[in-house]
Formats: sequence, structure tokens, C-alpha cells
Amino acid sequence: MRPILLVIDPPDVEMISTRKLILESAKYNVVTATTTEEAVEIAQKVPIDAMVIHERLCDGDVSAFTQKLKSTRPSAPLWIISPQPHSIAGADRVLSSFDPLELVRVAQETLGDPVDPKTGKTRTDVHK
Repeated sequence: MRPILLVIDPPDVEMISTRKLILESAKYNVVTATTTEEAVEIAQKVPIDAMVIHERLCDGDVSAFTQKLKSTRPSAPLWIISPQPHSIAGADRVLSSFDPLELVRVAQETLGDPVDPKTGKTRTDVHK
């Protein structure tokens, strides 16, 4: 089964599309949200395995939003994307917005290598 990641980015089509494409290319399922309200609604309804939030979406109060979102899915890791990574309360990791492959590496470290539902193999199995 492929893990489901909730990607929460400002409504900038290029930004959300790039992050979504990179994660889907790594064989993760991705659900997207462009507002904090939409993100909470999705997290309450969909079995999310991890959450990715762009810091800019939270209008300066990212810690309050991370606590609210984390309360909907306490076991799901919560990663913050930031142009200048720094410590943020409630975040499991803070990642650079300038290194999209870092997000894939963290997802693989945390969630493992996704299994392709068609073949039952991971990307690692395919390259052996």
C-alpha cells in the first residue's frame, strides 16, 4: 500500500504542483489543500500517513496551526516547508523549500519506500 501524504501549500499552482509531482514520482499518494480549513477537513476524513505544510500558508502563526492539524492525526508526522528552516513548535521536521528532493528523502526515511500496487514491488526492488 502506498502512503498518503497531505500537502498543504498556498494557492500558487506551480508550488503545489511541483511538490505533488515530485512525491507522486516517488510513488506516494498525494492529497492537496490550499487553505488551513481545507487541510483540517481532509485530515479528519482521509487516512493521512504524513502532512507537509508550507510555512507561508499559516500567516505567521504556524505553531498554532500545526497543533490543530496534529490533533486530527496525532500519529502522522508533520513536516514544515520553509525558505529559511528553523525550529517550529509542533513540527516533526522543518525542511528547506529550495530542496524538493529532501522531502522525498524524509518521506522514505519515515514512511519507507512505497509499494507499487500493480507489481507489489518497491522502487528499490525494481532496481536490484
